[in-house]
This record gives sequence, structure tokens and C-alpha cells, in this order.
Amino acid sequence: MSSTDSGHMEDFVRYRLRAYGRVQGVGFRWFVYRLAQDRGLTGFARNEWDESVSLELQGRKKDIELSIADIYRGNYVIAVEHMDMEEIKTDPHETDFLML
Repeated sequence: MSSTDSGHMEDFVRYRLRAYGRVQGVGFRWFVYRLAQDRGLTGFARNEWDESVSLELQGRKKDIELSIADIYRGNYVIAVEHMDMEEIKTDPHETDFLML
């Protein structure tokens, strides 16, 4: 008999993103941190020298897709113009979302 949970880990993914726009000095990393906490995602957010922000998000694909939609929506100060995104290998040992 096959387990009903067999597809669970296939649904677990990690994305590397680079957000461009008004994303530094506006609480963007805290915004993403709160999304990650609310949806049980792990990874990190880090400011880059070119005023972009690097992100890695790991978790259920649906939760990451919802988070990316929220990131694009932003808020009254955050304005993401575009994001580069690629799927990368998951880290099975990661347990937290960090702001670097």
C-alpha cells in the first residue's frame, strides 16, 4: 500500500530570490521575516550593496507562492519593481528564517 504522505516532500522547495525596487531602509526584511514566520518558511533575507535584497525561502511550494505574491504587493513604503527567482536545492537541516 502506498502512503498518502508520499507527495509531501515533493511539495517542499527552496527558492533564491533577488528583490529590486524600494526594498532597503523601509522594513522590507522584517516584512519578509513576518511572512516567513506566519507561513512556517525558513531561509534568510540579506541587504546587498546595490540596494537590492537577496532572499532564500524554503517550505511548502504553496506557502512560498503566497509569500511571493505578498512581497510583490508590498505595503505603503515597500515597492518591489521586479525579482529574479530560481529554484535551488533544499536544506533539510535549516530550522529558522534569519535576517542577515
